[in-house]
Amino acid sequence: MSRMLEVKGADERSPVAVVSGRMTGEDRRRQILEVAMTLFSQRGFRGTTTKEIAQAAGVSEAMVFRHFANKGELYAAILDQKACHTSMMEGICTGLTDVMGRGDDAEVFAGIGLGILQHHEEDLDFIRLLLYSALEGHEFFQMFWERNVCRVADFMSGYIQQRQQDGAFRRIDPLIVAQ
Repeated sequence: MSRMLEVKGADERSPVAVVSGRMTGEDRRRQILEVAMTLFSQRGFRGTTTKEIAQAAGVSEAMVFRHFANKGELYAAILDQKACHTSMMEGICTGLTDVMGRGDDAEVFAGIGLGILQHHEEDLDFIRLLLYSALEGHEFFQMFWERNVCRVADFMSGYIQQRQQDGAFRRIDPLIVAQ
């Protein structure tokens, strides 16, 4: 038994599946994470309360705290789940190894850019959540940055360094170019 709930944001409404009835603990946790991500992406960490999350999920606030010790732990779980499950950066880089081997620089850089854009287009709530966390100076944005963005920069700097050795690129700090 599920119904759609409209969670109102500042400028939009996002449907969130709310399941009534008994759920497994893991299903309930996943539902709370989904609802919380929608609300955090619309209002930011500071602008969202655990009471609002519970209400939107159709559970008591105590149920939210049964799964997450506090709002910060809930926020961290969302970012951790997304950062681990997306491994989008690694997927993009791995998909380009063949092109990199051919030294097709234009296709390599276009592939990185398009891959990142496509990923963000598929998960708008997450990109909004990341932007809010960056704007709020939240520590979890740094976690995402280090797990994903820095990995791509390191990966690309290795490619750039190789292309410099091949004589295709001018000598400049490869990490700066990658960033």
